[in-house]
Amino acid sequence: MLSAAYGGLWHAATYDVRGGAYEALKNHREPQGFGDSDLAHFNPTLIMPGLVENHRPRVPLFTDLVPERPRCRIETSFDGLDSLREQWDRAVLALGGPLYMSYDWCRLWWQFYGANKGLRLFIFYSGEDIVAIVPLYIETIGLAPFRLKLARLVGANAPPRVFDPPVHKAYASQVWEAVVTYLFARERCDLLSFGPFSEHYQPAFSLREVVEARPELVRKPVTVQRGVHTVFPLPSRYEDYFNSLDSKERKIRR
Repeated sequence: MLSAAYGGLWHAATYDVRGGAYEALKNHREPQGFGDSDLAHFNPTLIMPGLVENHRPRVPLFTDLVPERPRCRIETSFDGLDSLREQWDRAVLALGGPLYMSYDWCRLWWQFYGANKGLRLFIFYSGEDIVAIVPLYIETIGLAPFRLKLARLVGANAPPRVFDPPVHKAYASQVWEAVVTYLFARERCDLLSFGPFSEHYQPAFSLREVVEARPELVRKPVTVQRGVHTVFPLPSRYEDYFNSLDSKERKIRR
């Protein structure tokens, strides 16, 4: 019944966040002021006390970042997470996330396309409530000496879709700070390709601010336009939608 609704076109974009190693390979030179030695000795716990130190497959990790900040749980597998499905999907709906961020969509995509990749599910809690879900994976692309460690949203490689990860706006800056620090300081990623996301995705502004505030860790993000996508504004209930139709349309849909 979407045929009776009028849609609008929204722009979609991707943020490319680059580490020092990426720029060095791109320019065929050593990174300025941020080499492997700097990365190895960078300690994110100075900025974010309690950030998780290590990770092991199939073992949930919890992070008490600082008092008054959300806890971060990092999962490296979907095994044993089915009990989280209802709470995950409830958070996606409450935070305005798309179908592509639902538990089963991410799980099934990973089941078929996750080979030779490393899963990193960032799940943030305030009390017992989930306030952010950022499902990412890490893969290595290219050949030495031009090999890059790339982080992407689960499901974001193909086909192209719009991904707006569910992140509570009140915690957005803290969420991105934890994710960016973990990826570039702990995992030693060279590039984070975040998107595509829609132009009305407010947490993206916080991500840019966090990245731009960490020049010692990452370069300034690059925005890549990904075209447009169609949005159909619909009432929250089918009854309201049905009553908004004229009598002829209602008769056809009875």
